[in-house]
Amino acid sequence: MRPIEAIEVSPGEPVILQPGGLPVMLMAPKTPSIEGEKFPLSLTFERTGSIQVQVMVEAPSTGGSPGPGTTQHDGG
Repeated sequence: MRPIEAIEVSPGEPVILQPGGLPVMLMAPKTPSIEGEKFPLSLTFERTGSIQVQVMVEAPSTGGSPGPGTTQHDGG
């Protein structure tokens, strides 16, 4: 996994952040993550600003289908 600066989101095309696809890795979080815990995460879009989504902490995945804690956004 490597850091990226941005994810392109086209109008009408959903982008799904999920294990095995586009995962989210938090660098140097202030508190440890506990599996099953939920927390708010702010996503910033170039044209529409920021939105807040709920994220569920999941155990590391070995690939396969997305879990119940995936987050989907239609773009901004």
